[in-house]
Amino acid sequence: MKYLGFFLSITFLTALSCCSGCKKNVANVDNDITFDSIQIKETYHMFNDTLKPSCNLQINFVFPANCQNKNILKSIQSIFVSKFFGDNFSEKTPQEAIEEYKNQYVEGYKQFEQEFNKNSKESESADEELGMSFSYYENSHNSIFFNENNILSFSVYFENYTGGAHGSHRLYGYAIDLNTGNLISESDIFCESCYDEIATIIAQKIARQNNVSDVKELENLGYMGLEGMSPNGNFLINKKGITYIFNEYEIAPYVMGRTEVLLPFDEINIYMNKKSPVAKLAF
Repeated sequence: MKYLGFFLSITFLTALSCCSGCKKNVANVDNDITFDSIQIKETYHMFNDTLKPSCNLQINFVFPANCQNKNILKSIQSIFVSKFFGDNFSEKTPQEAIEEYKNQYVEGYKQFEQEFNKNSKESESADEELGMSFSYYENSHNSIFFNENNILSFSVYFENYTGGAHGSHRLYGYAIDLNTGNLISESDIFCESCYDEIATIIAQKIARQNNVSDVKELENLGYMGLEGMSPNGNFLINKKGITYIFNEYEIAPYVMGRTEVLLPFDEINIYMNKKSPVAKLAF
């Protein structure tokens, strides 16, 4: 489900730094996991010429660094890597993944150098306008959302610009069952026959968030497709409940941004599987 802008970029002056030591996550942690992080902040100009357009890559990648069960550690590290960098990187270590991703990003951006040269010779527009259309960036980071009761929930945020009127912004949520090292899916949480009821609750909450009484009224605000929608599998979990995330264009135009909806457990537990990994939080 991961997509990190396409691999545009150029030759970087690499400033890759690994944060030393492992850091405990947020307060009230009771899971046996420590975390580390790697950051990249790089800029490259076309043809290594500072007068030419540039691309900028910024990454802050937090990942599980240690836990007692090494098999679980390997599994959850692979999930963190694949959801951040893509499924093709799932077998890489965090250090290998970030280095390979950077290199692919650079090579991808180099492919635009000749196109820029051609356009600069043919274009009658100002150099500044042309330069802006070839000035790309990508900014991504992940965050630990919840880390208790054998559940680890985290988000991944991507922002990138590759020309056009505006950039793209995307947020994805995930949850892992630390008893198995596997991702938690909607089918693990809800009775499959209850998906329609969950979708209805989501739509009703979006209506209340926008101060309208009827879901149909949301169409006048720019929302689309809420009637007959389905849960989208993009969610975070904590003690309060399940937070669904809908990105730009998914249910509303770009200008309305991202929509997030919290479903408190006490409102949805009648639809939940009591053998779910998150049942202990809901019942």
